[in-house]
Amino acid sequence: MVMDVDIVSNLASFIVATRVELLLFFAAVIAYFALFGNALPKEQRREAKIKIKVEPSDREQPSDTTPPIDSEDCDQLEKSFQVAFENGDHRSVLRCWNTMKKFGKVPGVPLTQVIESMQRFKKDTPFIIRELKTYFKKYPSECDMGLLNDLLEALSKRLDSDLMEKIIEILPSIDLKSDQRTYEIFLNMYFTTRNFQEVKSLVAEMTANQVPFTTRSTIVVIKTALKLNNFEEALRYFRELKAVWTGNAVAGSPTASMAPRHIVSQLVELACKEHQLSEFLPELSGVPITEDIITVMLTECVRQKDSTLAMQVEKLAKTQEIQLSDATFGLMVRGFSGDPAKVQQLFDDVLSRNGEHSAEFILAIISFCNQTGNVVMVDKLYKSTKSRQLPVLSAFIRFYADNEQYEKACDVFENDLKAVHAANGPDSHRSLYLDARMERSLMNAALRCGRDHLAKNLLDSSPSDIAKHITMIRNCAAEGNLQGAMSVF
Repeated sequence: MVMDVDIVSNLASFIVATRVELLLFFAAVIAYFALFGNALPKEQRREAKIKIKVEPSDREQPSDTTPPIDSEDCDQLEKSFQVAFENGDHRSVLRCWNTMKKFGKVPGVPLTQVIESMQRFKKDTPFIIRELKTYFKKYPSECDMGLLNDLLEALSKRLDSDLMEKIIEILPSIDLKSDQRTYEIFLNMYFTTRNFQEVKSLVAEMTANQVPFTTRSTIVVIKTALKLNNFEEALRYFRELKAVWTGNAVAGSPTASMAPRHIVSQLVELACKEHQLSEFLPELSGVPITEDIITVMLTECVRQKDSTLAMQVEKLAKTQEIQLSDATFGLMVRGFSGDPAKVQQLFDDVLSRNGEHSAEFILAIISFCNQTGNVVMVDKLYKSTKSRQLPVLSAFIRFYADNEQYEKACDVFENDLKAVHAANGPDSHRSLYLDARMERSLMNAALRCGRDHLAKNLLDSSPSDIAKHITMIRNCAAEGNLQGAMSVF
């Protein structure tokens, strides 16, 4: 009793001591309810009501006893879904989706967007798989491989192989199986991630299940073979792809004319690398190619010194009416170096154009004429050449000097090379004498044709170069040119 009296006494003392504060607190509460009428603001109260009415939990499944939702509300919810997805509000997207699962009809929103929002909202793969199973069970009309392929393609663009493989695992449970497009999507995804072993496994599976390859699938298989330097496999699938193009061309489809030229180019490069160009060349009949591909093949012909193969490449270019540049003609000249008549024909074809000749073509012709001693062809080339590049003029000088056309060698130097030097200005003085071989040829020619002033100028350009003088004296001695040797001395 004494203890109870003490507690009551202390409580009474506390109330008396804090009576002002307690009165203020109760007055504030009464004033708040008088002004706002509720403990929650209006907006929060409305949001709470919506949550109670519309939003089930993520784990909640639609009930068959749920009353149907008005069509106008459905349309409004689908619009809200799209707005939320475009704004990146994935929480709201999933709220709308959970509500739409109550629909009696199929939700009119893309399933790919629903799955993307689930992933971005950190839903794990098992949760997403459960949602897909529930969706297809509730809406059997949507249980279609085309819809799943759309979903797989969207996932493949994000390289989400884990979820894609899990989706494939549930196909038997919903009475579906992979088709051509499914394999095509997986082949592209594995190739993009450089998982070539999986590509080969899928190819083997398609072959075992007798699933036809689409055009895109075949291209991926060819690319994989090219990456693995497997020319035989690449050639085999290329033949299949070409058969498809040919069939489409007969049917009037433009597919054959839109063949992926980068594939053809890579195949040509691999064929050249494996020295299989002669085997692959017939496969290019009817396949659109570019001048770059012709250039690669001609380079291989020059490397192998195979004029017969070069002739086949030229025939292919003519069949497809490819406009070849002078540089490509230069490769042809090198490829036909053992056939003077063919080189003469190519030379006449190029000169008939009356245009500027490339340095590659000029140097190729001069190299050929050095082997055959054809001064007449070089004379025609020199007259039709407008190029004043140092390597080109040096080649002309060396050719004339080596073929005892000393006057012409000195004329090229004095009429053309000096003009280039003058056009470049005084600072380019040493650029005339960078090629030691050309310089020796020119000095030898000047001494042989009696142009001592030219030889003297060349020697004076580097008076301290004793080795140059000694070399010239030795050249003159070897040729029995006493006067020239004395001039150099």
